[in-house]
Amino acid sequence: LLTRLSQEAARLESAITQLEAEHVRIKQAMDTQFDHLTAIRYRLHAVFFHRGGMRGGHYWICIHDHRRNIWRKYNDDKVSLISQEDVFKEDPVDKGKATPMFLAYVAADRLDELVEPLHREPVEPVDTRAQDAVRDEAANQMQWGDGRADEAWAPTETTLLEPTNGWDDDRVDDAAAGTW
Repeated sequence: LLTRLSQEAARLESAITQLEAEHVRIKQAMDTQFDHLTAIRYRLHAVFFHRGGMRGGHYWICIHDHRRNIWRKYNDDKVSLISQEDVFKEDPVDKGKATPMFLAYVAADRLDELVEPLHREPVEPVDTRAQDAVRDEAANQMQWGDGRADEAWAPTETTLLEPTNGWDDDRVDDAAAGTW
């Protein structure tokens, strides 16, 4: 029995040695399987993002400007700079889970030939509050529906009023006299 067990142990050791050699051969083949493809280098050019569900949501894109080595985020009418780190986060700057839906790669040796960065530059938002206030004040001084002056509007001496749109003469005279 001892002889049989020794022979079986020797056979199993030989099988293990063969399996280990086969494992090394397969690992080397796997590690070098795509070596012939590394001559063509690709660069990530754009990432399309989506947030939402099957019935709706919102899309935006981040595009790499390889000439300046910067990323821009194009979200509706807003263009902003975004760090490469934020492009690769699950939630790039915005709140809520964002999913990269599509990645665009370009052959690295043909970047200048195949892509040109968009020419929209990020700009600081313009503060239009003062202009809006003037416009709103003017709108408040007129009642656009029927053309009549708003009660808050006080005509000056140089204001000429003529009866229009069904105004009666007495009201026009009162307005001209400043007693409206």
